[in-house]
Amino acid sequence: MPRATLRVEYAAESLAEPSSIPQDLAAVSPGMLTALLADRFPGVRVAAFEIEDRAHGTATKALLRLAYAPGPQGPPRMWIKGGWEPTSEILRGVGIFSREPRVYAELLADLPVNAPRCYGAAWDEARLDGVLLLEDLRSAGAVFRNPLEPVRPDEAERMLAMLAQMHGRTFRQAWQAAHGWLRPLFSDVGEPGSYLAYICETPQLESYLALPRGDSLPSELQEPNRIQRAFERTLAAGLLDTDVVMLHGDAHIGNSYRGADGRPGLLDWQCVWRGAWGFDVAYYLASALSVEDRRAHERRLLAGYLGELAAAGGPDLDPDEGLRRYLDFLPYGFLVWLANSTTFQPEAYNAACAGRFAQAMVDHGLA
Repeated sequence: MPRATLRVEYAAESLAEPSSIPQDLAAVSPGMLTALLADRFPGVRVAAFEIEDRAHGTATKALLRLAYAPGPQGPPRMWIKGGWEPTSEILRGVGIFSREPRVYAELLADLPVNAPRCYGAAWDEARLDGVLLLEDLRSAGAVFRNPLEPVRPDEAERMLAMLAQMHGRTFRQAWQAAHGWLRPLFSDVGEPGSYLAYICETPQLESYLALPRGDSLPSELQEPNRIQRAFERTLAAGLLDTDVVMLHGDAHIGNSYRGADGRPGLLDWQCVWRGAWGFDVAYYLASALSVEDRRAHERRLLAGYLGELAAAGGPDLDPDEGLRRYLDFLPYGFLVWLANSTTFQPEAYNAACAGRFAQAMVDHGLA
């Protein structure tokens, strides 16, 4: 994966136009694209571009078709990604728009992960803003996953192996010391306006349970106080300085894909944290498998992950301890999918994932 290191706070003068990260999609220009591509494609000059497609969610993504001036050429298509949604000002405070470009620029090239190639990245820590140019995986033959189509256990096994490699590589204290800008998991829970604290409030939980996604939830998770108690376990585990690794932080099925070569990969590296490996594993496994497949294969898949984790340099845990640390984080997945806005995911997706996490919690006596 190429390294893209343009940083607005240090190199604003190198941006042809404008001299800052664009504030909306309309501000994207050939000059700005040329500057972003300069590291990866020296000498390339964008003459013109057009928008072929758009996708909306936590960020705005637009598929660009580019025309280049005579001379060095770059990819004909790529996605540009930035915080240009109506909800972006709320999310900007969490730092996701400045974090993802930096993750691509400074971390992913040196880690054993499968992610879209990054063609250019700029970020501004002071403004908590950023922009990315990413590979068009669709034209490369990737298959994108969604919550309505659970993955097969063999694909989940390959994804867990990739996560184990990343987690094991970043378990070392030296690695974490060198990347101290990554914030600890749940470090913002006590801050004013904390999203997790807000969605845990009783009136909010009651409003989420009244949505269609609440209709098919087990009775054990229809009461706000039971949800709150379950999440207290997750919060306590997440604040411990135990088994700390680099987390993808949002590794649910909807952020996963299978490449043309069959390898699984992850999109949307906006929520990278330092924290316990169980956070990523629980969030992926319970969202990606059907309830039946999770029940049948969960322990085997977790044992395989633990073996890969130890081999990659992570902690060496016995299966029972590994299971406990995985279970600690199931309530997080249930809570965030129960509370997830339809601005970010369709109601059917929210219902599917909330239901899978809820059933996993009931199966393991967490509700």
